[in-house]
Formats: sequence, C-alpha cells, structure tokens
Amino acid sequence: MKSMMHEVTPLAARGDGNRASDPAEQPASVSGWGAGADLKLEFRRAPLGRVLEYLRQAAGLVIRVDHGVQVDRAVDLCHHQPVAAAEALSLLRQVLAERDCTMIQSGSLLKIIRSQDVKKHWIPLPAV
Repeated sequence: MKSMMHEVTPLAARGDGNRASDPAEQPASVSGWGAGADLKLEFRRAPLGRVLEYLRQAAGLVIRVDHGVQVDRAVDLCHHQPVAAAEALSLLRQVLAERDCTMIQSGSLLKIIRSQDVKKHWIPLPAV
C-alpha cells in the first residue's frame, strides 16, 4: 500500500523574491529537537515547504506532509526576536490553521495534514 505521507526534502535554492531567509545559511542542526535553539523566523511570502525545511534542519524535526497539503503556497511566519522551538511550532500551528491545515506532533515528529482529514488520522485504539 502506498503511503499518503512524504518527508520534507531539501528544497533547491531559488532566485525569486519569495524567501526572506535561506535555510541553507542557517545553522545546520540542533542536537535533539528543541534543545534550547533560538530559531529565526523571517519568512515573508515564502513557500510553506521552505518554512518546514528550515524547521527540519534548524530544530532537528522529522516532518511528514500529507499529499493533500500544498507546500508551494506562500505563508508569512515572522517574529522580531529569535524564538525557542516550542514557540516556533506554536506560531507554525497558527499559520497552518489559516491555510486550513493542522499539525500533529509526537515528540520530534510532525505530521502536517489538511484540517478536514484530521478524523482519518486520529483513530483511538481500544484499551486492553
């Protein structure tokens, strides 16, 4: 059975004006997700995929995006000061909600799905 999720893969650098911050110029990785890293959120009209790639690299997250999510849609995720990983995820959650998407987090794993598909991804297991 073919998976309906895929991991965020590195994006090729583009010369268009849609990115305010190039993830390749940011610190490569943080050992353990959210290990006190201060993340710079300076994305104006940047593709959602670029924002997710930056968070993957800078915070050490594993991000899986449902095929129904449009990662090429422009988003604004800006904050004047560097933020901790937990706050960055909270801000990302707000941006996703504006795009009718949601984020499911389990430790360092993030799943980005359309809001209308939440029920499909949340199936409680019976107690044993």
